[in-house]
Amino acid sequence: MDHMDRRSFLMRGGLGALALSLPGVLETVSGAPGPLTALARATDGPLLRPGSAGYRVAQPGFNLAYAGRRPLAILQPVNAGDVAEALRWAAERNVRIAARSGGHSYAGYSSPDRGLLVDLRRMRGVRVLGNGHVRVGAGAQLIDVHRVLSARGLTLPTGTCPSVGVSGLTLGGGYGLSSRMFGLLCDRLVAAEIVTPDGRRRRVDARHDPDLFWALRGGGGGNFGIVTAFEFAPAHARRAAWFLMRWPWEQAEEVLDVFLRLAPTTDRRLTALCTLSTAGSVTVLGQYYGTEARMRSIIGPLRRISGASFSSGTSSTMELVQRWAGCLDRTVTECHTAGTRTGGQLPRERFAAASGYLRRVPNGAGIRRLTALIERRRAQGQGGALIVDAYGGAIADVAPTATAFVHRRELASVQAYTSFAAGREALARRWLADVRGVLADVGSGFAYQNYIDPRQPNWAHAYYGANLGRLADLRRIHDPDGVLRFAQAIPLRAPV
Repeated sequence: MDHMDRRSFLMRGGLGALALSLPGVLETVSGAPGPLTALARATDGPLLRPGSAGYRVAQPGFNLAYAGRRPLAILQPVNAGDVAEALRWAAERNVRIAARSGGHSYAGYSSPDRGLLVDLRRMRGVRVLGNGHVRVGAGAQLIDVHRVLSARGLTLPTGTCPSVGVSGLTLGGGYGLSSRMFGLLCDRLVAAEIVTPDGRRRRVDARHDPDLFWALRGGGGGNFGIVTAFEFAPAHARRAAWFLMRWPWEQAEEVLDVFLRLAPTTDRRLTALCTLSTAGSVTVLGQYYGTEARMRSIIGPLRRISGASFSSGTSSTMELVQRWAGCLDRTVTECHTAGTRTGGQLPRERFAAASGYLRRVPNGAGIRRLTALIERRRAQGQGGALIVDAYGGAIADVAPTATAFVHRRELASVQAYTSFAAGREALARRWLADVRGVLADVGSGFAYQNYIDPRQPNWAHAYYGANLGRLADLRRIHDPDGVLRFAQAIPLRAPV
C-alpha cells in the first residue's frame, strides 16, 4: 500500500464500511503487516489494492451495470501456485473469492464485491502441442486463441465476441458459429488443469478425476475450483463460406418461422443465427464449411422471402472471426476490451439479458408473441434484440447426460439482450420480465447458463435440468464449505 494517511485512504476509496466489516482482512490501522500483505508475500503475481492505478484499471468487468462492485483486492496470478495460495487464503478467512477470465459474466459474478478477485489475464498463453492439441491459459481471450490456431489451419467453435474469456465460455458449454459442425467448445475439451478450493492442483481428463472432468464441461464457471489451463482438440479448417441477409421488420414473423424450420435441421456444416432488432429489421447470418454455391442452395427458403438484402463470400477462419466480431477494420490487438490488454479498444457495455430454449417451432401465435416483444421494447424508445441460435447437428450428437451441458435436444436458444443508459435499468428489467413470461409459455423451460440471469426463475433447474443432482453431489465433494459462492452457484444439495 502507498504511504498515506490511513483515514484519508479509506474515505477516498469509499472503504470505511469495508474496513469495519472486514477488520481481519484489510491491513491493520497501525500499519503492521496484515492478511493482504501475507497474501502478497506468498504469491508471485501482483496483488492490486484499492487506490492504486493498477486496481482502477483491472477492477471493472465488461458489464457496467455492475461497475459499483469493489473487490477488497485483485490478485493477478502468474502460475497455479498463486491460485492455490489465493484459494487457501480466502478459505481460511471466509472471504468471497471469484476468478475472472474475460470479465463477461452477464450478472457480474466475476466481480466479487468485498471479496478477492483472481484476475487471470497474466495466464493467457496459447500453444499448439505436439499431439495436435492446443493448450490455452485460462486468461486468454477468444481472439488470441484464434490468432494462434488459424495460422495452423485449426479452429475451435467459439462465440462471436472476441474479448470473451475462454474459461467462462468453456465451463458453461460454449456455443458459437461452428457448433453445428464441430460441437460446443466444451465438447472439444480433452483435459483441464484446475485448483480446487482445498488448494490442490489437479489435471483432470476422461481417465483422471472423470467426474470432475464431466462437471467442467457445462457445469458453469466458478462452481468447482479455478481452472488455470485448458487442453482442446481443435478441428481442421482454413476457410468457410458466409452469408448475411436482412429484411424489413414487416417480414419478421415469416423469417423467424422459416429460420426455425430450416436452420436447426439442415446440413450440419451450416450454423446460423437470427436477430430481431428494435432497429426495425430482422437479420440472419451464418457460416458454412463447404462451397458458397452449396450454401446458397441450402438457405434457398430464406432467400425466397421477399424484401431481402443478401451478401455472401468465402473467407479464412481468422477473417470470419473478425467479421462476426465487428473487427474487420481493427487490428487483432485493438480487438480486445479496453483496459484488459495494451492497445485494446473495444468498449464496455451496460446491459441486461435473459434467455430460454425452444424445443419445437412455436405456432403462429407463439411466433407473434416473440416478435411483439421487440415491438414493445421499440415502443418504449429503447434498444434491444432477440437473438435466436440454431442448435442441432453435432450439438445433438452428444447425450444430455454425457457432459454437464444438458441442453442437447433443444431446437434453438433465444437470448433477449438490451443495453441501457444509467438510470434506465428498471425499464429494461421490466421488459426482460415480459420476455421470460413469453419464453415460459412457448419455450421448454430451460435457459443457457452462459447467459446467466440473476432474475431467472427456478434457475438451477433451468440451467442444469436432469444433471443438477449429480452436479450438486460433486460440488459438495469438491467445495463442501462453499468457498466458491455467488448468488447462482450450484447448490450443495439439489432442490427436492
